[in-house]
Amino acid sequence: MRDGNFSYYLNDKGEHGLVKWYGGDWNDSINTAGLKGKGESVWLTLAVIKAIQDYIEILSILKDEKAIEKYKNAIESYKDAIQKYGFVNGHIIYGYTDTGKIVGGEDRIFMNPQTWAVYDNLFDEKTLNDLMNQVEKELKCPYGYMLNNPPYYKGEADVGRATYFKPGLVENASVYNHAVCWKIRADCLLGKGDKAYETLKMIRFDNKDNLNNGMEPYAVSNMFIGPSDPNTPGYAPMSWISGTAGTLLKVTIENILGLKPTFKGLNINPCLPSSWNSLEVIRKFREETYNIKYIRSNENKVICDDKEVTILPLNGNNSVHNVVVYFK
Repeated sequence: MRDGNFSYYLNDKGEHGLVKWYGGDWNDSINTAGLKGKGESVWLTLAVIKAIQDYIEILSILKDEKAIEKYKNAIESYKDAIQKYGFVNGHIIYGYTDTGKIVGGEDRIFMNPQTWAVYDNLFDEKTLNDLMNQVEKELKCPYGYMLNNPPYYKGEADVGRATYFKPGLVENASVYNHAVCWKIRADCLLGKGDKAYETLKMIRFDNKDNLNNGMEPYAVSNMFIGPSDPNTPGYAPMSWISGTAGTLLKVTIENILGLKPTFKGLNINPCLPSSWNSLEVIRKFREETYNIKYIRSNENKVICDDKEVTILPLNGNNSVHNVVVYFK
């Protein structure tokens, strides 16, 4: 029964050994690239790898060694396919259409494949940093990072409606903030606390380089219109149509503050900007309350209730804990 959850992804691959695209992936405006059952999404392959990695964590708790080995082999198979067919000009492509056209190749870069390769920890540190350097070089603008660049200026029927949007709008080279949140997480995973915090501030309503964005100070925008639009670049037309707020909260808590939920309890591994020397956080988790102080130090360690720990304890019964996190 466990295998049934992933049987589609493990068995229904395209000619390059990547996950088939069909009607789209997270980017649901690339919606015609795989309708004939041949197109393959590199990003979806990366997302499946992350799902399998999380599943392996569950299997480890269940001590199912046979299944763990199977899924580790599946990851290696996908990794090999991405290494062989997924790189162009120093970045990872988005995918292949039914007609064999590369989406996000020599003429265009998409952000999500670069950030999700970091999520998967799929390659060596240099390669991952090189991918993110491409994001910095090709996708950064004064108010965030574009989903892709350059935009599409002509519709492509075998790619999808993203190519028919006005340049700079939604999935055609806007600053799509859900994806920018993923970029923040990738920065943290590479230990770039200053870059993560800088990126977070870029997509806030009060970014000094984009003050006339039209966004309410209590909202998080779905997107900012991209710099390729000559009339309203930086404007936030859909601040209430978004899952971005929840994702931003998640990456702030789990990656910048480093409070990562695990099966055994909270793990703490912060990635804070260099300008922060101390802060205090109250975190409630599984009926426990943790009063956490972060203090910059010459070492990394966590003290909970006067004991050094690696995972914050779960005592139950609405326990309250005092925690000090020393970080470099």
